[in-house]
Amino acid sequence: MCGQPGAASNPEFAAPRELAFPTFCAIPPSPKSVPSATAFKSAVVTTRLAGADVVRQTAPDTWSLGGSAGFIETARHEAEPPPPMTPPGASSTAAFVAASKAKAKPPPKPRHR
Repeated sequence: MCGQPGAASNPEFAAPRELAFPTFCAIPPSPKSVPSATAFKSAVVTTRLAGADVVRQTAPDTWSLGGSAGFIETARHEAEPPPPMTPPGASSTAAFVAASKAKAKPPPKPRHR
């Protein structure tokens, strides 16, 4: 493979350039905003305690359906359907039609220029 013709003219087969090795001066400084181990531990403990509180507050024995009669009565009162609609009588329909015809006017005639 080393003796392939055209290897020098093809950049795909060219040897890589020599690169300088990095020095210790090239290592970036350590970040200043990293929390200490004790601060990290404190955050973990706080998160776990909050999780334990949520589990304790939502345990199966923390709520019941007892004493819900008042809630049911309020919900039924708020959700009471409106009275049924009654069909209009013939006299009220005729009066509505007469009033609508009295107010109605034909559309304006189109203007032609």
